Amino acid sequence: MLYNQYRPTDFSEVKGQEDVLVTMKRQSQTGKFGHAYLLAGHRGTGKTTIARILSKAINCENPTEKGPCKVCPNCLAAKNSMDIKELDAATNNGVDHIKELTGQTKYRPVQLKNKVFIIDEVHNLSTAAFDVLLKPLEEPPSYCTFILCTTELHKIPVTIRSRCETYTFHPIPPIPMKERIREVLEDQNATCDEDALNLIVRNANGGMRDALGILEQLMAGSGNAITVEAAKKQLGVLDTDAILNTLSSIIRLDTAASLSSMEDLLCGGKSPSLIIETSLRVLTDMITMKSTGNRQSVMHSKDYIRRNILQRS
Repeated sequence: MLYNQYRPTDFSEVKGQEDVLVTMKRQSQTGKFGHAYLLAGHRGTGKTTIARILSKAINCENPTEKGPCKVCPNCLAAKNSMDIKELDAATNNGVDHIKELTGQTKYRPVQLKNKVFIIDEVHNLSTAAFDVLLKPLEEPPSYCTFILCTTELHKIPVTIRSRCETYTFHPIPPIPMKERIREVLEDQNATCDEDALNLIVRNANGGMRDALGILEQLMAGSGNAITVEAAKKQLGVLDTDAILNTLSSIIRLDTAASLSSMEDLLCGGKSPSLIIETSLRVLTDMITMKSTGNRQSVMHSKDYIRRNILQRS
C-alpha cells in the first residue's frame, strides 16, 4: 500500500501539519517530552504516524528537531520493541484490555529508555475503561508515556483531556498534498495529468492517506500514466459540466431545461445525494473564486474554472 510505503519517518517528512509539530519539534530538540499526548482531528491526516515518530523520538539517544535520528540502536530497535505498545481501541475497548495495558506500567522498559503506549481510536473506549486509564495518565511512572489518537475529540471525557497535551490536526491543504503526491509519482516513475491530480486532491477531502489510496487505485487501473478521463471513470465522479449546465438553466429560469438536465443526471445512474453534493461543491467554487478573485483558489481543470467564471458573470 502506498500510504504505508510512503509513511513519514520523521517530523520533516510530515506535510500540512506544521502548526501541530511546533511544540513536538521543540520537545524533541531539548529532549523534554510530555507524559501524555492527545492527537485529535480529521482522519488520514497523520495522527498515528506522528504518534509513532514521537514514540521513537522519546526513546532516541540523539533526538533532533526532526525527531528520531533513525540510526542509533534505540531507533533501530523501536519498530519491533515490546516497549512500544499499540492498541486499537476500535476493537479492544473493554475494561480488561485497558487493565492489561496499564498493568504493564509497573514494569520498567526492557530494551528502550521509555515505555510508550499508543491507543488509536481512543474515543471507542467504554466509560469504565476510561476510568481505568485515568489513574496512570494522572500519575504515570517517569519511564511511561501515553499517546492517545482520536477522530472524535468531543467523545473524550474532560478528565482525560485535562491530563494530556492536546494537538488538533486539520485537513491537509491542497498545495502540500499535491507536493507529496508528485513526490510519490516521481519515485514510482509515473505521470498524472494536472486535472487528474486536482481530482485526487478534491476526492481525498483533506486526508493524505485517502489521497495515496486513490492514487494507488488509479495507478492499478491506468498503469503509470494517469489521465483525467481515466480518473473520472475509475472514481465514478459526477461530471461537473452536467452540473454547470443544470445550474445555468436554473439561473436563466429555464424550467424545462433545468428539469431535463436533472432527468439526464438521474437516468445516468447518479444518486440524488451525489448530485446535491457535487452541486454544493460547484456553488462553493463559485463563491470562493468570486470572494478571492483568484483562480488558483480552486483545485480543478482550466476548462471548469473558465466555465465557472463565465457562470457567475
